[in-house]
Amino acid sequence: MEFKDIEESISEAKDEVTEELRLASEQESKRFRRLLTAEMEENRTLRITQVAEIQENKDFRSHQTLAVQRSEARQIQKILKEEGNLVELSEKAPILGRN
Repeated sequence: MEFKDIEESISEAKDEVTEELRLASEQESKRFRRLLTAEMEENRTLRITQVAEIQENKDFRSHQTLAVQRSEARQIQKILKEEGNLVELSEKAPILGRN
């Protein structure tokens, strides 16, 4: 009978240890899921920020390109206007050497 009590005591202790291990495993799983969830949210936020920055850079480059095109167009207009003025002046100026 003494061995029977010891055997039961060992079996109960084994069951308790098994239950503690199961609970610890569940808690660790929950912590791990929370960590993964937090990491996924952080990655999602980072991606949203990156997409916004990429769009901002595209917009900036578009504005810069447009500004350069406008500047070039103004320079061309200025050159054409100056050439037009030169043509006008040469047509109005007396030709040297003619009588």
